Amino acid sequence: MTPDPTLPEPPASEALLPPPPGTTDSPRPWPDPRSLQVHRNQPVRDVPYLPTEEPVVQAMLRLANVTENDVVYDLGCGDGRICIAAAKRGARAVGVDIDLVRIRECLENATRANVRDRVKFLRQSFFDTDLRGATVVMLYLLSNINVKLRPKLLWELRPGSRLVINHFDIGDWKPDATLKAHHRELSLFIIPAWVQGTWKCVVNDPGRRRHMTLRLHRHYQQVWGTAQVGRFEVPIADATLVGERLTFTVFHPRHAKRAARYTCRVDGNRMSGMCHLIGDLAQACAWGGTRAQ
Repeated sequence: MTPDPTLPEPPASEALLPPPPGTTDSPRPWPDPRSLQVHRNQPVRDVPYLPTEEPVVQAMLRLANVTENDVVYDLGCGDGRICIAAAKRGARAVGVDIDLVRIRECLENATRANVRDRVKFLRQSFFDTDLRGATVVMLYLLSNINVKLRPKLLWELRPGSRLVINHFDIGDWKPDATLKAHHRELSLFIIPAWVQGTWKCVVNDPGRRRHMTLRLHRHYQQVWGTAQVGRFEVPIADATLVGERLTFTVFHPRHAKRAARYTCRVDGNRMSGMCHLIGDLAQACAWGGTRAQ
């Protein structure tokens, strides 16, 4: 049959339609439905799944001193055993894993342990997880992944939050404490406050007030710098930073008086605490300061 040249051409969308019944034209090939992708590919895991032994789980919770006041995040939570163990201690817990099979297993295990009201599991990358609500973070990841996570941990976690790492290191950041458990070494890190910068301080000595300028530098929990009182600037000594608690010693410029020991709590751009002459706790006085830059 000769096509009518006056009729319009069929639209392109009809090009894949089969020929009408009874026609002798050969059918156009349909795509094989087995080649169609109706689901997204499973996300690639950053680390292989290897469950943490139960004695190690309990040791990690002890090292972090987890209580009912804590919010525990487990990044790469696997079957959820750390979150469930933390919930049994009364804490709230959040597990993060990119594997849907693991998340389903977490929910089943939490239901079986009767702690579903205290745990939450998120199927997402831990690099995209907001950690600002955590007081404790647990990691059982490879060292290179820990290093990639390090800036996020230091920025998002509040000073004083605890980080426990199973077996692997986190680059050049040294732990505050370690523990051997079931042939594993566990490392505890206390998130340090951002104390670096110049601080304008006032010391309320008995009978008078002294002004002091601190110029501090920090590398993780290591702190060094100088203290300027009047015209004299001296290095601080024995500086210790544990979370938001900073302690250091200032010697007299001419060593005419005993050195003074300063202790304070750092809260954002403010610090406040007490100081006393070494060996004379009875003469303790208040001091504080604000960050100038």
